[in-house]
Amino acid sequence: MTYSKVQFIAYRIYTGPGHNPDRYVGLSDEAADVRQRVKLMTEAVNAAGARSEVDRRSDVLKVFIAPEFYFRSMYGGYTDMKYFDGEGAGRDPNSIVGGLANAVQDERWKDWLFVFGTSVVVAGPFISPGTSNPDLSRKIAVLNTALVQKGCYATEDERTSKAVAVVKEYKSGEDFGDYPGVKFKNDDLAHFPAGPISYASEVNTPGRSGGGGYDNGSIFMLDNITFGLEVCADHGMGCLRKATPLAGDVFVQIQLIPSGGMIIFPASVATLKGGLVSNVDGATPQTTNTNSDAAGFHSQLYSVLIVGQPSTLRDVR
Repeated sequence: MTYSKVQFIAYRIYTGPGHNPDRYVGLSDEAADVRQRVKLMTEAVNAAGARSEVDRRSDVLKVFIAPEFYFRSMYGGYTDMKYFDGEGAGRDPNSIVGGLANAVQDERWKDWLFVFGTSVVVAGPFISPGTSNPDLSRKIAVLNTALVQKGCYATEDERTSKAVAVVKEYKSGEDFGDYPGVKFKNDDLAHFPAGPISYASEVNTPGRSGGGGYDNGSIFMLDNITFGLEVCADHGMGCLRKATPLAGDVFVQIQLIPSGGMIIFPASVATLKGGLVSNVDGATPQTTNTNSDAAGFHSQLYSVLIVGQPSTLRDVR
């Protein structure tokens, strides 16, 4: 499919911790928690699809973005990968991936791209390279993963050809709090170490033959569009901006930032003139962000005005 325009739909919702006392909010049964969050996300998707403002022309790509931390249990992170991608092959409706896949498979979603926020899952001890042995000298690995899915498909192979998972590379102070009820303390957890940033290392290939979209890099191509996705702190660190294209590579055209405490930094924008950058944030820092809402969330959309990459707010609008 070739698209000539893009319409962004922001799911503006607070995804930070609850207060009085500070805690992560959720159901004690993690499987029930997953099903309920998938149900609420499905309702949000259906509500977005019914909005009169949606441009239903087939040459307009609709991009739905939810904020970081939408899928996070009351324990700070789900305690088993089965809650993320299910048990066994196919689309397990009791998992985050399976439940969301079932929600957007119909024909009406064929021109929609969904960024379902992120899920936080404690993956277990680090495994020593080349072995199956846990490295007990290192911290417990945790995955904060953005789920991206193009809608409308008939088979699991077709679904995976339109899906990617982008893992957050940099752990920030917003990722984990030592609140009552958490099963793992902040100091015990670490993200998988990020490798050297390069364009090649950031490429994430949809489809099973190329890794099933689980290559975890932040650059992916769908419908002849080059997307870049940075989860929160990765944007602040300029991951995409540092992934310099080489001869034959394509600059990012649409940059997506699901976050929990982040704004768009022009110096971290990776697109060129005419490129689009969208941030949907679920835990706005009230004291620092002039674009924040009282509810603690915000959304932003910029286009690049200059030839080359921007450095200040004068270079974007």
